[in-house]
Amino acid sequence: MKIKKLLASAVFAAFSLIQLSAETQDLPFVRGMAESMDYKHKQIALSEIDTLISEGSLSESRMRGVIDVLNYLACEGVVNLRYESLRVENDNIMIRNEAVRLLGFTGNPDAVDSLMTVLQNETSTVVLSTAVISCGQLGMTHDRMDVLFTRILKGQMSFYRDDALIYNTLLAVRAVSEHHGSAYWSSSLSSALVEVAVPSGGYSRNTRLLARDVLGEL
Repeated sequence: MKIKKLLASAVFAAFSLIQLSAETQDLPFVRGMAESMDYKHKQIALSEIDTLISEGSLSESRMRGVIDVLNYLACEGVVNLRYESLRVENDNIMIRNEAVRLLGFTGNPDAVDSLMTVLQNETSTVVLSTAVISCGQLGMTHDRMDVLFTRILKGQMSFYRDDALIYNTLLAVRAVSEHHGSAYWSSSLSSALVEVAVPSGGYSRNTRLLARDVLGEL
């Protein structure tokens, strides 16, 4: 009986080691592809991460590794800069956009921190729009979220005044409110909603109506 128990323990331990190895061996490969200067290698890294997230069986440590890689790619050419002859050579908007999109599927608070970094530094309305969508999808708060959403809705930078970006930011405000209550948002954000809702704001009718609806829900 003791021998059987020892054998069972040994088998379990061996199986655990195999699982641990399987959990960690793919991340160095993914990170290597992400850090490559080859665009196709970065696409491979994102595709691998998409598969890992879709499987839905990431451990906490493995998820942190995935988010680290996504954060690296989401900030390429904006915060994470590489120069070649005084020119930024890793400004890949579509890579950043896909990394930001995948952050929204992680369901992890660390992803929100990465998204706030994107919102604070990004200049592409395409990537910014995906970032706010991911924020809404996660439905989680962050200490910088109110400030950054308000900055977008007030159009404090010229590139913020994009109808799709404003519309998706409004949806994100609503989604976060559904999880944490309308009291989370400041009076400054409410004031920004008013600016979007009025015709003089210059936004489409659908965007103005959504701003009124969200304002009424706060």
